[in-house]
Amino acid sequence: MAEMGSSAAALLRELGADRLIALWQSKLVSRSSRYILRRHGVRYRPRYERALERSRGSSAEECVARARILHYLGRAREARREFDAALRLDRGCDAAWAWRWTAEPCEPGASRSYDGIDRAIALAPRRALWRAFRGIAKTVEFMDARSADVRRPLADLQKALEIDSRCVPALVAAGMALYNAGERKQAEGYFDRALAEEPDTAFLLAFRSACRIERGDLRGYLSDCESAVYADEGVGYFQNAGGRSSGAVTVAEKIMAVSRYLARHPRAYWMYVYRGDYKRAPEVNDQNGGRRDLEKAVELKPDCAYGWAYLSRSRLMQGDSSAAMEAVNRAVLLKPSCGWILCWRGEIKRLRGDQKGALCDLNRGLRLDPDYELGYAWRGGAKRGLGRPAQALVDFALASSLDPRHAWTLQEQSLALRQLGDVGAALEKLEAAHRLDPKYSWCGGTPDQFAAASAQLDEEIRAHPRNSWAWAWRGEAKLRKADYAGAVADMDRALALDGGLGWVRAWRGGALLELGSIRRALKDCDRALRLEPSYAYAYAWRGRARHLLGDSAGALTDLRRAVELNRMTSWIFLWKGEAEDRLGLAKEAEEDFGASLAIDRNHVAAMLARAALRQRCNNDVGVREDLERALAAQRDDPRVNFRLGVLNEREGRWGEARSNFAQALSGADRLTREELRVARRFAKLGAAASADLVLKALRHVRRSAENGLHLEAAATCDEILRVDGSCEEALRFRAEAYRCSGDYDKHVADLDRLLELSPRRPDLWCKRGAGRRISGDFSGALDDALSALKLRPDDPAPAHMLASEALRNLGRLPEAVASATDAIAAQPELAWAYVVRGKAHRQNGDSAGALLDFRRAARLDPSDAKARGWEADALRRDGRLREAEAAARAAIDLEPTCAWAVALCGEINRELGRIKAGFDLVRRAVKLDGNCSCAYDFLGADPPHVWRDSRYAWVYAWRGGIHRKRERWEAARRDLDHAVELDADCYWARAWLGELKLVRGDVRGALAEFAQVLGAHDAYQDAWTWQGRAYCEQKRWRPALSSFMKALSLDAADPWALIGASACLEKLRRASAAAKYRERAMSVAPGLFAGESRLAA
Repeated sequence: MAEMGSSAAALLRELGADRLIALWQSKLVSRSSRYILRRHGVRYRPRYERALERSRGSSAEECVARARILHYLGRAREARREFDAALRLDRGCDAAWAWRWTAEPCEPGASRSYDGIDRAIALAPRRALWRAFRGIAKTVEFMDARSADVRRPLADLQKALEIDSRCVPALVAAGMALYNAGERKQAEGYFDRALAEEPDTAFLLAFRSACRIERGDLRGYLSDCESAVYADEGVGYFQNAGGRSSGAVTVAEKIMAVSRYLARHPRAYWMYVYRGDYKRAPEVNDQNGGRRDLEKAVELKPDCAYGWAYLSRSRLMQGDSSAAMEAVNRAVLLKPSCGWILCWRGEIKRLRGDQKGALCDLNRGLRLDPDYELGYAWRGGAKRGLGRPAQALVDFALASSLDPRHAWTLQEQSLALRQLGDVGAALEKLEAAHRLDPKYSWCGGTPDQFAAASAQLDEEIRAHPRNSWAWAWRGEAKLRKADYAGAVADMDRALALDGGLGWVRAWRGGALLELGSIRRALKDCDRALRLEPSYAYAYAWRGRARHLLGDSAGALTDLRRAVELNRMTSWIFLWKGEAEDRLGLAKEAEEDFGASLAIDRNHVAAMLARAALRQRCNNDVGVREDLERALAAQRDDPRVNFRLGVLNEREGRWGEARSNFAQALSGADRLTREELRVARRFAKLGAAASADLVLKALRHVRRSAENGLHLEAAATCDEILRVDGSCEEALRFRAEAYRCSGDYDKHVADLDRLLELSPRRPDLWCKRGAGRRISGDFSGALDDALSALKLRPDDPAPAHMLASEALRNLGRLPEAVASATDAIAAQPELAWAYVVRGKAHRQNGDSAGALLDFRRAARLDPSDAKARGWEADALRRDGRLREAEAAARAAIDLEPTCAWAVALCGEINRELGRIKAGFDLVRRAVKLDGNCSCAYDFLGADPPHVWRDSRYAWVYAWRGGIHRKRERWEAARRDLDHAVELDADCYWARAWLGELKLVRGDVRGALAEFAQVLGAHDAYQDAWTWQGRAYCEQKRWRPALSSFMKALSLDAADPWALIGASACLEKLRRASAAAKYRERAMSVAPGLFAGESRLAA
C-alpha cells in the first residue's frame, strides 16, 4: 500500500503509534490497555488536534490516519465516519479494514467476527501487524476459555513474527497465551523480546515478573517489579508474591496474605512497602501501622528509593511535612531519574508553600514521566498558587483526561475558574468533585475567605437566579454557619429548580435534622438515596435520624454503609459508635470512636462519647485520658471542664475539680457564675443552689437527649438527682431516656416518683399508663387511664385512648370500642383515636369497621404510617392480600423504620408465594427492632381471641425469638410452639423452634424441624447452618459439612458456617482445607477469636 506524506499519517509514523497503541486492541489487561490508549491520546492531544485541523481526508490513507487519531482522542463516532469514508474512496485499503476492525467494540464473552481483519490480511498478507491483531483476538478467546487450543492464536502470532520479529504486540500476545497455557519459560522469552524493543514498560515488566515468580526466580521477579515501580508508580506489582497468589481480594485480605509472607521472609523489605501502603488505604486507615512498615522497609534496605518515597507520603499524611521532605529528598538522591518521585517532592513543596520550588520539581518530573496524571494535577495547583489560573486549567484538563474520577483535580479546576471569574463553570466542576468526595464545598478556609466565597454565590444568584447549583451551595454554606432555616430555604429553591440533585436533598435532610424535623429529614435522605444510592452523607444523616427516633439497629445499618462508602469522615464514625453504644456493642463503639479520632485528632465530641462509654465500663483511667485530651484540644469547651470536674470530685481531687470549674468559667464566654455554682452543687463544693440553677445545668441533658445520647442523658440526670432528688425536670428527662433505651421498668419507676411529687397531673398518669402497658401491666395502665380521666374530665381524649388500648389488651373488646368512641367524640379530628378504635374493631372481628377507621385516620393524617400498617393487618385478616401488601408498602414508604410493618409485609409476601422476598423482609424487621417492641400492642395479655388468631403467628414467633435471645427458655418454647401450631407454613418460625430445640439438647427434634423447613424453602441459609450444628452434635461430620457448604453457597461470609466447615474438615483429617476456612472466619469476624488471641498472648 502506498504511503501518503500527509500531516496526520506522517505524525502517526513519527510517534510510532502502530506499536504500543496496538497493545490496546488486545484488551489482554483491561485496565492497563485502556490506560495506554488514554495516556497516548492525552500526551499528544495538542499535536493530534493540530494534525486534524491541517488534514482534509483527500485520500483513503489520510482518512484512516484521521480516524485513528480521532479514536485515540476518544471520539469514536467521528472515527467510524472517517473509516467509512476511507473505504468509500478505496475498497482495497487494507489499513482501513484492519484499523476499523480493531476499533469495533466487542463485549466481554461475546463472539467476534473476523471478516474485517481477514479482508485486511487478504489484501496485504505481508503486514505483520494485521496478523498480530488477529492473533491477539484469538488469544483473548483462549484466555476467556472460549478456545481450548493455544495453537490457534499462536499460529497467527508466529506468522506475524516471521514477517517482523520485532512486532511488540505479537510478542506480548504470544507471551500471554503461553503464560495462560502454563508455559511460563516460553512466555518469559517472548516478554524478554518485547522488553528489548520497549524497555522500562511497566506492564511488560509486570508480565515477565509473574513468569519469574512462578518459576521460582525471586531475584528476577524482584528486579522486574522494582523496575516497574520506577516506570509507573504503584506497589501492586509485588502482589504476586504475597497477595494474588493466596487468593486475596479485599485490602484486609491482602494485608493478611502479606503478613503471612513476611512471617516466612522477615527481611523482604519490598513487602513491607507493599503492606505499609495498603495499611494507609481508606478501608483500613492504619496510618501509624503503615508508617512503621515503611520505616522498617528503609531500615532493611537504606538504598530503596521507592521505600523512602512512600515513607514521605505516609509522614505527610500524618502532618509531619519536615520529615516527609527529608524522606523524599533521600528518594530523589537515590533515583534522580524517576519522574513520579520528583513529582511527589514537588507536591510536598507545594503543600509547604514553596510554589516555585514545587513547579521546578514538577516540570522535571513530568519531562521524565509525561504520563503521570497526579503530576499534572499538582503542577496545576502550584500554578494556581502562583496566580496563574489560566495556565493551571491546562494542567488540570490533562490530569482529568488521564483520571476523570480524581476529585481533588476537579476541585482545583473549580478554584481556578473562580479566580478567573467564571462562577458558573466553577460550580459545575465543584458539583462533579463533590459527587466523588463530599468533603469538597464552595465555602471554606478562614472567616474572610468564607465571606468572600459566600459573596460570590450571592452575586451569581442575582445574575442567574435559576442556577440551581448556586442556590444549593449557598444553602450548604449556611448549614456550615449553623443558619439551618436559611439553609433549608436555599436548598428548597435549588430543588424546585432541579429536583434531581440527590446530594442537595441529603444536605437539606442534614439541616432539617439540626432543626429537629427528624421525620422530614428521614424522608429527604430516603429520596436522596433513590437518586444517588452511593452518597455516603445521605446514609449517615438517615442513620442519625433513625438513631434519634430510637431505631438504633436501622441506624447502625445505614452508618455501616456510610463508612463503607466514606472512611475519611470522623463524624460518621462518631455517630456509628453512638448507635453501637446504644445497642450494647461496647467494643465496636470504642473502636469507632477511636477511628473517628484517628481521622480528626481534635474531635472533642468523639473524645466525650468515648469517655462516657469508658465510664460505664468502669475504665476511669481511660475516662481521664479522653477528658484531658479533649481539654488540651479545646480548653474553652464547658462540657469538657464540667465532666473533668465531676470526675475529679468523685476521686476526691477537690483542688483539681475547683480548678476545672474555674477554667470552664474563664474559658467560655457563654458560661456564667451561676453555671459555676450549679457545677459546684454537683460536686458538693459550695452552697446549695436554687432550683432554677439546677435547671440551667439540665441544658446539656437536653442536648444529649436531642442527639440521641439517652444513656449519657440518664447518667447526667443521676448526677443531678444525687444532689436534688426532687428535681422533676431531671426525673422527666431520665424517664424519657429510659423509655428510648428500652429500660421500661426504670421508666415506670421514674414516673412513679414524678407522680409522688405531682399527683394531680393527668399527663403524668397517662405517661405512666403507657409505660405500664409497654411493660405488660395492662391492668395498671387501665387504672392510670381512669385516674387521669378523673383529674381532667374536660380533656378526656388521651385518657380514653389509653383506656381503650388497655381494655383491648385485656380482651375486653366492646368496652375498648366504646372508650375509643368517647375519645373520638371529644376530639373528632384526632387521627390516632380512629386508629385506636380500628384496632379494637379488628380484634373484635369487625374488619369493615376497622378498615373505615384506619382509612379515616389516614385521611386526617396522611403521614401516619401506623394507620396504613394496621389497615394492611385488617385486609390480610380478610384475605385481601394484594390490597394488604399495597397498604403495608405505603406504611413502609412513610416510615421505613417501622419494624412491625416490614414484618407484616414479609408475611403477606410469604402468603402470596414470594417466599424469598417475604423472608428478606422479616429479617430486615428483626434487625430494625431487636426487642419485638410491637408484641405488647398486638398480643396484649394473650386473651382467647388473640391466642387463637392464626394471623398473629408471626408475632408469637418474633416474641419467642426475643425470649430465646434473653435465655427465657420456657417462654421461648411456649411462643414458638404456639406460632407453629397457629401457622404450620410459617417456616422461619419452625426454623427458630428447631434452633431452640438444638440449644436445649433435643437434637433429633431439631433435625426434624430443619428437614421440614428446608424442604419448603431451601434458600434459608441460617437453617442450613443450624442443621450442620445438629449433625455435629451427632458426630455426623460428612452431612454436617454438606450443610455448612450449602449455607456458604448462600452466604460466603457466614462466620458460623465457616467455623463449622473448618471443624468438620478437621475431623475428616483435611487439615489444610480446615485452616483455610478458619482463616476466612477470622477475617470475617475477628471478634469471635478475640478471647483466643488474648489467651495466646
